[in-house]
Amino acid sequence: MSESDGGKGQETAPKKKGDLLPRVITSVIMVPILLAMIIVGPHWLWAAFIAAATAVGLSEFYGMLQKDEPKSVQWGSTAIGTAFAASLYLFVGPKPMLGNGSHDPLVIFAVLAVVLWASFLFNLGRDRDIGRVAVTMSSGLAGVLYVGLTFSFIALLKRDMGDWGAGWIIMLLAMTWMSDTGAYFAGRAFGKHKLAPKVSPKKTVEGALGGLLATIVAAFVVRALMLPFLSLIDVAVIALVANVLGQTGDLCESLLKRSTGVKDSGTIIHGHGGMLDRVDAVLFAVPWVYLYASMCGGAALL
Repeated sequence: MSESDGGKGQETAPKKKGDLLPRVITSVIMVPILLAMIIVGPHWLWAAFIAAATAVGLSEFYGMLQKDEPKSVQWGSTAIGTAFAASLYLFVGPKPMLGNGSHDPLVIFAVLAVVLWASFLFNLGRDRDIGRVAVTMSSGLAGVLYVGLTFSFIALLKRDMGDWGAGWIIMLLAMTWMSDTGAYFAGRAFGKHKLAPKVSPKKTVEGALGGLLATIVAAFVVRALMLPFLSLIDVAVIALVANVLGQTGDLCESLLKRSTGVKDSGTIIHGHGGMLDRVDAVLFAVPWVYLYASMCGGAALL
């Protein structure tokens, strides 16, 4: 999330009261609903929620990178990316909804091929400025990977990790969102050295370290409550890598917004900006968490 978004900016200036109140109210309403879906909700409900979030995230992504294209082009790109994510959930992994999961590499290649064909055919069949096709194609495929692929891992955590799925999802969200909070307060209190001034001028090294500490604390709390089989070293490794990836994802989304000249990716979440503004760190960290959870199963790795 960019420095203008407040939470991840690690700002040295106090947050405006008019911005803080709606953020708090929105969080108070949304967090219990989200936790209920994760902990007691059926797999299909969580998958449907993630599919909707994927579509919103893709729409925001293409709204930034394909802003010179007609809305129909952005909608087409969004549909292709959402279908890609849904296909991964339905056909790929140890517990696919359709099939037995024994041919994952072939299925993945087939899905990618269909996405590529669909992207070309979608652009081939439109009467438009051919000079912009290359850029539209490139941004379209980038969105499929950046948003469609990564969002699917969030749904797969609940589908594939059995009784531990809710714990892994909550650990993921707690680590990335507490990193946001820790970075903000540490940046305000101690921030002096700029982290990435050209991309996000208000982020600081001190804020990043505060975010890392908050991530580690969050991971150990969730481990104690929901993932007791993880060793202390497991939790430290998970948290360290997730934090580095999450803060990198934060900077990368800021880079996208700065390069396209927008303040927020969208306005769908009142007081929090767009969907991508809230999950930019999650999208970079979730493949790592899914990989570690898959390797670990029901026992600690380290």
